[in-house]
Amino acid sequence: MHIEQYFRTDNNKWIFSEFVDADENVNLASIPCQILLSDIYDKVEFNTEE
Repeated sequence: MHIEQYFRTDNNKWIFSEFVDADENVNLASIPCQILLSDIYDKVEFNTEE
């Protein structure tokens, strides 16, 4: 699991964050919301065959 998040601050600077731990909270500033990384990927099946 991996999420890259970019958001713009009030003074027009961009902030980059990465999330890789399933127990991390991802904060969505534009809509006051927090969600676990594991919840974002709920019911997603990863193909591990290569």
